[in-house]
Amino acid sequence: MPLSEQELIQTFFAKPPKRKDVVLGVGDDCAVLSPPENLDLAVTTDTLVEGVHFLPDTPPQDIGYKAVAVNLSDLAAMGAQPSWLSLSLAMPISDAPWLKSLCRGINDCTQHFDAEIIGGDTVHSQTLTLTITAQGFIPKTQAITRTGANIGDLIYVTGTLGDAGAGLLLAQGKLATNNPQHYDFLVERLHRPTPRIAAGMALRPYATSMCDISDGLLIDLKRLLTGSDVGAIVNVEQVPLSIALKSVFDSDLMQHEVAMTGGDDYELCFTVPEDKQQPVEAALESVGCSVTCIGRIVNKPHCKLLRNNELWTPRTLGYDHFAEPS
Repeated sequence: MPLSEQELIQTFFAKPPKRKDVVLGVGDDCAVLSPPENLDLAVTTDTLVEGVHFLPDTPPQDIGYKAVAVNLSDLAAMGAQPSWLSLSLAMPISDAPWLKSLCRGINDCTQHFDAEIIGGDTVHSQTLTLTITAQGFIPKTQAITRTGANIGDLIYVTGTLGDAGAGLLLAQGKLATNNPQHYDFLVERLHRPTPRIAAGMALRPYATSMCDISDGLLIDLKRLLTGSDVGAIVNVEQVPLSIALKSVFDSDLMQHEVAMTGGDDYELCFTVPEDKQQPVEAALESVGCSVTCIGRIVNKPHCKLLRNNELWTPRTLGYDHFAEPS
């Protein structure tokens, strides 16, 4: 039997606050919070829609985890430390076993990053939709934006790229592999991205600009370049690829296409002055995050891609919700 809205909230979300800065959490008209002094508050909102951001047969535990992770990735891109989250959940039916699994995924991610659900809303909808507003703290004047890249800066990315794009193709049955470990790795990267919180915080003293890679490296890098009014030269062959990604595509051309334009990686792309190269790499190594230099900021207002020492243009820039179908 479906749960009522009040039963749903009380059963799955109304828990005693864990964070000391949460005075009153879920269950009243508003949450009551006690923000620390001398810190700025970063706020972001992301929505996940069934059929757009995840497949209908995605396990609810993975849906919950990803809904939190993609918001925390935005905080990471500003150098923020996560604190509070509000969840708006619209769904066709209030199924208790499904909700229990969803909340397990939400809790897996929030607990790992010491964030807490403090409120939200639940409504009936024909389409499953999760909207989360995440908040985090940044020391004053230390927020990293998209607007600070300077000519001569080096361009870096964390982790490996294209894994989630390959994972989506595998989950859709449009791509195949005989290696179950590679299949599991790539689909896991799609369903459970890693918010680079520690890396973002470590980059506060060094990065001149930063964004997360949600719609694809090329389209997100171009947004950063537009914000900073600069251009870039990117060596496509330097973009880091996982062994699993390389194994599922026959050609390096397809590997590069997916790595440059596939969405949902939620890695960080950032710029640093060349003289900060060694301390940056050491700082990210100290928090267990791999990092790769893929190019340089230039003054011409475009992004030049080099592949095999020749100019290269991929078939698409990346994912755009409102682009015309090709």
